[in-house]
Amino acid sequence: MFAVHKSIVPIYDTIARINLFLSLTDTPIAARVMRGGFLFPNIERNIMSKTTGRIYIPHLKQHVVTPALNYLELGGARAINMVTGTFLAEGYTAGYTYLKQLGNGPALGPEQMEPATHNDIWKIFLSSTKRAALEARLRNIAGSFSTDGNGIPKPEVLTGNLFYAAAMCRVFYLRIPEALPFGATSKKKERKIEN
Repeated sequence: MFAVHKSIVPIYDTIARINLFLSLTDTPIAARVMRGGFLFPNIERNIMSKTTGRIYIPHLKQHVVTPALNYLELGGARAINMVTGTFLAEGYTAGYTYLKQLGNGPALGPEQMEPATHNDIWKIFLSSTKRAALEARLRNIAGSFSTDGNGIPKPEVLTGNLFYAAAMCRVFYLRIPEALPFGATSKKKERKIEN
């Protein structure tokens, strides 16, 4: 997914549907949505069970994605739903969350980021002095046990550190000029604020 910029456009619809589901997970309608499966006609029903590969989706969102993005100071409902949706759209298949791309593919982590993309983010995007604070926060999240000679986290950290995977997924989306898609609840909240 992350190797070619234009390849993310087709998943925006899937992520928008996941965002809608995520906004409904704690409501009475969620049970009907999960039983009906109408939001995800082309994705197996297991995704509607509020778990992904035995990770409870609200916990993933509240205890992994939200704190990681807030630590980066890049949180908010749209960003949190986008990263959570990416985890579900990219790393989830047939009831399992994959930390390495199936087959011989290079992608790593629940967001399925390729090592080339990971390294490009560090070498190009984060090399700007205006992003020094963001770079320091990413280093803190990643830890120091698996770094290269320059102290940059190795791509393999994406497989064992969910906070780092969420943070890198968010930084990936910073490189894309289009605005993050609205979630179902985000649109309503922003409309109320504007009025």
